[in-house]
Formats: sequence, C-alpha cells, structure tokens
Amino acid sequence: NNQPAIAITDTSNMFGVLEFSIKMVSKGIQPIIGMQVNISGSSNCKESVGEVVLIAKNKVGYKNLLVLASELSTNTNFEKFIIFENLKTYKDGIILLTGGVENGFIGKPASLGNIKLVNDRLIVLKELFNDNLYIELQRHGIKSQLNAEKILLDFSDNFNLPVVATNDCFFENKEKFNAHQVLTCIDKGLTISSNNR
Repeated sequence: NNQPAIAITDTSNMFGVLEFSIKMVSKGIQPIIGMQVNISGSSNCKESVGEVVLIAKNKVGYKNLLVLASELSTNTNFEKFIIFENLKTYKDGIILLTGGVENGFIGKPASLGNIKLVNDRLIVLKELFNDNLYIELQRHGIKSQLNAEKILLDFSDNFNLPVVATNDCFFENKEKFNAHQVLTCIDKGLTISSNNR
C-alpha cells in the first residue's frame, strides 16, 4: 500500500519486533517499535487498569520498552500491567497513545461518558509524558467509538494534546484468524477446545 512506515505493538511483549524490523527495512519501510500494555495507578487495584500503546521514539525509548516488556514477562503474579511508578521510571524516549474504547485507559471511560475519570487520568498522563502524549481515536463503525469521539476531541483541545488515528488490527485477513486464535490461547494458557476460551 506504499506506506512509508508501519508500527508493531504486540500486547504485553515485543516478541515480533526483530523479525518485523528486518522485514520492513528490507522493503524500505520505516519500522515503528511499540507495545500495547495495561497500566495502573496501583499495584493492587485492577479497577484502575487500562490499555495504552507505548512507542519508542528513539534508542533510549527502545531500551526502556525492553525493560518494561521484560518486567511484564517475568512477573510471577501473572499481573499483566505496569504501575505508574515503573512507567515514570522508564518513560524517557517513549510516546504514549491513550488507548481505544474497548479497554483503553482513556478511551474506555470516554466511551462510557465518564468525563471525571477521563480528566483525572489525563492529568496524571500529561504530567508523566507531557509532549509525548497523544489522544487515540479509532473509527471502526462501533457505537462506543462514536460516543467517545466528541469527549476525546474536547479533551484534546482542553489539554492541548495531539490526536492520532489508529486501527486495531490483529490479523491480516480471515484466513489468518485461526492462527490468531491459537496465539491468543497460548497467551492465556488455554487450548482451542477450551470451553471458557
């Protein structure tokens, strides 16, 4: 599609980065390295957890992403989120996108009309990331995205934050759906035949 750059933002890991980067560079495409993660203000409060996308802006950011990915992979509690304290320690060189409406740290409460929570969370993120914070918008024709969009655009204006359009892709086409299901099962410790999948 003649795209000059493409990002990879696997969930809670960076396993695909090397192969992806080699392939992109071989085709003259700029690889953008990132990771989708859950973040939380507290190490024991799952209610405050939500997804964001972290993107390496430079070499320092890439190294910090590696540290955060390692932390997620070696956590023995199976808690797949990063607390603000660790995010603060390893934020240099990283751009944060606020997350979509399904599970996003900002997008989800915006889709539910929870303006106070969106405001409170953006205050914290703005303090942490300053000019490296972007409001994420998605348009897949889903009602919750339409509900969230006006709220997110208003907050973009209020906090003087740029907006980025993203597309929540998990596999290229319907023929690759089964492979995606298998990977999802491996991540959750389930099998294709599991009833609770």
